[in-house]
Amino acid sequence: MLRKRHQRAVERQNSPPTNFVHKTVKHENVSRSNLIEKINQQRDEITSMSSEIEKLKRKCKQEILQDGVILDLVQNIELKDLMSTCNDEFKKAYPDPNSVQRLFLEQQCKFETFGKNGMRWHPMIIRWCLYMRNKSAKAHDAMRESGFIQLPSARTLFDYSHYTKSALGFQPDVTKMLHEEAKKLGMFEENYKNYVGLLFDEIRIKEDLVYDKHTGELIGYCDLDSISNQIMNLEKAVNDSKPTQVAKFMLVIMVRGITTNLKFPFAGFATNSITADFLYPIFWKAVSILERSVKLKVLFCTCDGASANRKFFQLHKLDNRREPVYFTKNPHDENRNLYFISDVPHLLKTARNCLSNSYSHKKTRQLWKREKDISWMHLVRLFEKHCEQDIYSPCPKLSRTHIDLTAFSYINIAATATQKAAITLSRQTLDGLKISVKSITECVKFVLGSGADFILTHHFNQDPLEQHFGHCRHKSGANNYPTVYDVRNMMTTIRAVGSQALQPRRGNISVNRENIPIDSTKLPRRR
Repeated sequence: MLRKRHQRAVERQNSPPTNFVHKTVKHENVSRSNLIEKINQQRDEITSMSSEIEKLKRKCKQEILQDGVILDLVQNIELKDLMSTCNDEFKKAYPDPNSVQRLFLEQQCKFETFGKNGMRWHPMIIRWCLYMRNKSAKAHDAMRESGFIQLPSARTLFDYSHYTKSALGFQPDVTKMLHEEAKKLGMFEENYKNYVGLLFDEIRIKEDLVYDKHTGELIGYCDLDSISNQIMNLEKAVNDSKPTQVAKFMLVIMVRGITTNLKFPFAGFATNSITADFLYPIFWKAVSILERSVKLKVLFCTCDGASANRKFFQLHKLDNRREPVYFTKNPHDENRNLYFISDVPHLLKTARNCLSNSYSHKKTRQLWKREKDISWMHLVRLFEKHCEQDIYSPCPKLSRTHIDLTAFSYINIAATATQKAAITLSRQTLDGLKISVKSITECVKFVLGSGADFILTHHFNQDPLEQHFGHCRHKSGANNYPTVYDVRNMMTTIRAVGSQALQPRRGNISVNRENIPIDSTKLPRRR
């Protein structure tokens, strides 16, 4: 044992000195004498690195003197002319000065001139990077670190994406952003421009709780605003059930312009499948905020044909007539009605489902008109005989996917057992068609009478809301069932990105790739 201890002492004396400058050496584990040794080692390292840098500078200068090419005045002018020629060629390729390609090149050249410390990025580049980083943070970092292009850092984007707090319900900061967005679109310049509609629908989410490290909250419980939460907790206490439930759906309310391109996600609520009783106060509170605070006039609301939405319409019934309710009085303006609209694309799909089951598929219907049958097989024969192999097709947009329906193509409709119901469309579809036709007609007449030159009727459907749900499902890749936390953060991002949020290629709405206008309005930033 004594021999071993003596051997170890000799080895320690002959071993090289400890490198105290290494990052693994912590100060709390080092004595005062070793700290002094560390300072001396750092001084030696700095001296050695300075000497190495000077040596490399001398070598670079020598290489330039030996192999470098010195341009005279004429060659310098020719090189500048060549650079300007390339710039002119690029401008010819993209003649529109407001094109995003021109803007991108100008920003890259500006970065090379000012550097990262003096660079002030254009708001359009900020919006594009916010949208890109929300899709995939790794993709944004990879592009930025590749060296091919220059982009704003993640720290810069963080200040823009966190200008407002990501939360559920109605928020004053979001109301202020909506007012600024409407002002930017010129909605307060003319009377007819400030008419808007409310779109609302639910998206299925994953039942999960997420810890928010900024607030210390567990995100994922049902949250229906303050008053509705108290009513919900009271009902659960009376029924001896658990006071809190994990949400299964997210109710999103969006503000849609009629004569403008306003598409603004206004508020979100975590639900366990919304009912008409809870939807009623949420809807009218949204109307009150828009009418009083934002100074926008709500003319219509659009939703799908879910049972809770149909019951919500019927809550505004004023008499005992059997006709479906399609409007109600606006309490903020006695001279203006508020119209209910059942989403027309959803109605067309339910009507298609009824037709597909007429003498075909489930065979639950036998549609007829004027003593003649209306069968799904008529469309099948039309496609197979005149469209599938005929170059000059009478129905060029009719494809095999429209004929061979899958389970994903269907929207669930209530089956009817009586013979009278079997020869017509479903009652829900017929009521929805009546409501939509009457409401859209009245809205168009009203806005045209207020000074508008024309109305695009697709502004009355809920495609922008379906597009917003598509962004939530494509966040960070394929995410068909996002959490409450994901949907909440996506709403905050879409408010900042605006029109640069491109709609997904895949989805249940038509894809319209419009030219993105250059918007130089400064984005609000967290201080």
